[in-house]
Amino acid sequence: MHCCGKRKGAGKKRMGPILHFLILSLEKILIVPCPNSLIEAVHIYKDLSCLIGPVVKLLPSHNEEVKKASYKVLPKICASHPEIAVLVVNTIKKDCNDPNPVVKCLAVSTLCSLLPLIEEHATHVLGVALDDDNPNVRQTAVLGCVQVFKSMPLLLQEQGFIDRLYSCIRDIDPRVVTSSLLALDTILAHEGGVVVNKSITFHLLQRLGEFPNSLLATVLQVLKKYKPCEENERFQELNECQPFLQRFQTSKPMTPYLFEAVEKLLRYLMNRCVKPDLMKCTGARKCCHEYLETKKKGRSEEDKKKSEKRKLDLQVKDIEGKRKKLMMATEEKREAIEVELQELKKKQASPY
Repeated sequence: MHCCGKRKGAGKKRMGPILHFLILSLEKILIVPCPNSLIEAVHIYKDLSCLIGPVVKLLPSHNEEVKKASYKVLPKICASHPEIAVLVVNTIKKDCNDPNPVVKCLAVSTLCSLLPLIEEHATHVLGVALDDDNPNVRQTAVLGCVQVFKSMPLLLQEQGFIDRLYSCIRDIDPRVVTSSLLALDTILAHEGGVVVNKSITFHLLQRLGEFPNSLLATVLQVLKKYKPCEENERFQELNECQPFLQRFQTSKPMTPYLFEAVEKLLRYLMNRCVKPDLMKCTGARKCCHEYLETKKKGRSEEDKKKSEKRKLDLQVKDIEGKRKKLMMATEEKREAIEVELQELKKKQASPY
C-alpha cells in the first residue's frame, strides 16, 4: 500500500508542472482574452477535459479572436466528449444569428461538424444561412451542406436541400455558384454528379465573364455535361461563348488547369456542329479558330524551346561521359605509374 502511495505521489509530481502551466494559461485567458494560449494548451495536453470549462465560458465572448480560438478548439473537445455539444448548442445557435458575418460563419461551420447537433439543428440553421445577405455566410452554408452530407448522407435529400443547392447556382456571388456546383457534384456523385440542363447552361454561359480564373475552370468542366437536344441550341451556345473567347484572346497567360478546361470546352463545342452548320455561327467560329490558333503557336514555340533544351541536355551528358572516361583512364595511368615507381624504389633500396 505504501509503495502504491509513493507511485501516486510521483505521478502527481510529474504531472504538476504541466497542470500548473495549463491552469496559469487558462486563468490568463479568462482574465485577459489570449486566444493563442488556448490553442497552445490543446497541443500541449492530450487530455482536453481540463479545457471544457474555459471553452464553454469563452464561447459567448464578444471578442472576435477569442471566438475564433474557441470554435477552433470546440470540435476537438466534442470529438472525445460529445455531450459538451449539448451544453454549448444555445450559444452556437445564438451566434448563427449574430450580426457579425465572421461570427456567423464560425457558428454555422462548427454546428455542421458536431454530429450530436446535426440531426436536430443543422437543417434549420443551413436553411436560414443559405438566404443570408452576406455572400460569405451563404458560401459557408453551402460548404456546411457537404459536411452534413458526410455525416448523415440522407438528411439533406429528405429536407429538400438538393433543390436549394440548385437554386444557389443562380446566386449573384461567383464563389457561392462554384461552391454549389462542387457541393452538388459531391452529394450526387452516386447519380453521376450535378445535372446540367438548358436553363443552367445558358445562365452560366452568360455569366462566364464574372468568374475569376481561380473559379472559371470548375464552371467550364460543368458546362461540358450539357448535351443540347436541338440544333438551334448548339449555335446559341457557341454564340454565348463569343464574348468570353474575345476576353481570353487578350488576357494574361492562364494557368495550365484553366487552359486545359478552356481548350476542352472549345473543342467539345466545335465537335458538336458539322462544318456547314458551323458556318452559320460566324462570330463564334472565328473566335474559336483564332483562339486555338493562338494557343497552337504558343505551344509550337514552347515545343521548340523544349527541343533545344533536350539537345543541350544530351550534349552536356555526352561531354560529361567523355570527361568521366578520361578521368578514369588518367586515374588508371596514375596508379600504374605509382606502382612502377614503388617497385623502382624497392630495387633502389635493396643492396646489390
